[in-house]
Amino acid sequence: MKEFVDFNFIIVPFLCAVFNFLNFTFLLSIYFVDRKIPLSNRQNVSFHSKKEMLYYLIFSVAVLFYTIGQAGLLVSEYLILNTVFHRVQHIMILIAGLAYIEFADFAFLKFGAMPVTKRILRIAILLFIPLFIFGELFLSSPLVLYSGMLQMSEGVLYPLFLVMGSIIVGFVMFRMIVNLRGKAKCAQKLLDNEKRFIITNSIFFISVIVDILGIANILPKVLTHYAGITPGFVVLSLGISMQLAHEFSKSVKTLNKTKQDSIKIKESIEKEYEDILATIVDIIERDDKYTAGHSHRVMQYSYKIARAMGFSKHRIEKIKTAGILHDIGKVGVRKTVINKPGKLTPDEYAEVQKHPALGYDIVSTFLPFKEIAEYVRFHHEKLNGHGYPDGLTADSIPDLVKILTVADIYDALTSERPYREALESDYSIKIMHKMADDSDIDKQILKMLEKII
Repeated sequence: MKEFVDFNFIIVPFLCAVFNFLNFTFLLSIYFVDRKIPLSNRQNVSFHSKKEMLYYLIFSVAVLFYTIGQAGLLVSEYLILNTVFHRVQHIMILIAGLAYIEFADFAFLKFGAMPVTKRILRIAILLFIPLFIFGELFLSSPLVLYSGMLQMSEGVLYPLFLVMGSIIVGFVMFRMIVNLRGKAKCAQKLLDNEKRFIITNSIFFISVIVDILGIANILPKVLTHYAGITPGFVVLSLGISMQLAHEFSKSVKTLNKTKQDSIKIKESIEKEYEDILATIVDIIERDDKYTAGHSHRVMQYSYKIARAMGFSKHRIEKIKTAGILHDIGKVGVRKTVINKPGKLTPDEYAEVQKHPALGYDIVSTFLPFKEIAEYVRFHHEKLNGHGYPDGLTADSIPDLVKILTVADIYDALTSERPYREALESDYSIKIMHKMADDSDIDKQILKMLEKII
């Protein structure tokens, strides 16, 4: 390490490199998080296109390697290594310049894009490439150290490049200010976001001027180190990040609010639909003293069993809804059949057996209730496969349906029906144990029912 290096002098580019590394990591995280936002939700809230964000990242990487090169130059005592660091810096300046023009695209907007102006700026930057490729024209080396070319490179080309850079930055700032005052395509975005961008560009513009004046010996050289290109790059890069962070936070808040509003609307629609179906059930049961209140009682039993078994709140809400709606298909069964005091004929029994499938057809018309509709359809299935309408077996029957079935059978047994009196609770449980032994219903759920009644 160079003995004459002042550590206070090194600390600036070193900190710049650290800040830019953290800045690049931050930009990268925003880039990937923003990409995860569904296209349907990006309208009016997504603050940058994928292409524009990519140029932000490229600019950040260029600044990072430029500051690393600057720190390397100050601590290295090897000429070849210094040459490499210097060449990397020049290349990074080129890349940063090109990326800068692209991500500042909105600066060229006023009633449309300005491709000619952008193309001229790109060409102006690219013209410097030969100077950076051939070391004898720009970089100090043993061949040119005493030939006068070093004086040319430091005295003419580097200031020329800085002047060119100041023109580009100044023009971009000018265009943004014009757009802010005019009717640009992105008028609202410019008003909301680009004021901060103009501020950071102003600081960068000043840093370029400081570097030019330092080379011209109008300002002290040490000032160019603390307020020149390297710190200016950092301020511009961090300024971009602050702008992105602000826009990103607004976008996330907007998305979250939109999502919450959508959830509330969805829940409201679901509740209204559930209320409509529940009203239909009440109408079905209202004029029938034998089934009046049956659906509400099944809902209560199902809810208590599911809660006692540790089901999640979300699933418990589903079984409560299914409990209310499980017999809605009886709207398609003749009342004379439902209220018949004697034994049903085969045709009448077949008609009754249609009500789970009919209930499914009614409830499934509302897509969010698709799962609940399946519970309605399956509530007369048996574990041994002898149920209806699909003859499902235990493995194919959802757990919530097994609970619903137990609750439905218990209330049917303990309620008065046209063909019999209501049965005592204990006797009903004995009957259900026999059903459990025959694998009609689930034994564990039956045990849970016994605990709660």
